Amino acid sequence: DNVVGFCDVDTRPCTTKVKLPRPYLSDVCVAPSYRRQGLAQALVKHAEAFVREQQTQSANNMSSSQQLLLWIRVHESNTAAFNMYQNLGYVIKDRQVDDSIKKKNNEPPEILVTLCKELMDE
Repeated sequence: DNVVGFCDVDTRPCTTKVKLPRPYLSDVCVAPSYRRQGLAQALVKHAEAFVREQQTQSANNMSSSQQLLLWIRVHESNTAAFNMYQNLGYVIKDRQVDDSIKKKNNEPPEILVTLCKELMDE
């Protein structure tokens, strides 16, 4: 049994210096020989279902008018992932230069895009 894909969903309150919205989807990855087969989309959809389930279990902590959003950040240069998220209904909320990546002379900076999706009951 090999692991061919992975993702992480963080629903805990953010305690880092840079405040990230929650719930937050990260580290979506699929082994190279398994890519382009829909596995990343399946991981994202499963993560969305997990977040909905978590919300259902803690429904008494949310008002009925409160939106349930799932957030993700991706480098704009990662076009396969960026396009997949947009095709799955994620919308751009912010773009910023990623200062954590040091570029060589004359290379354009990496742009980190924050996207989110409103999760409806399904």
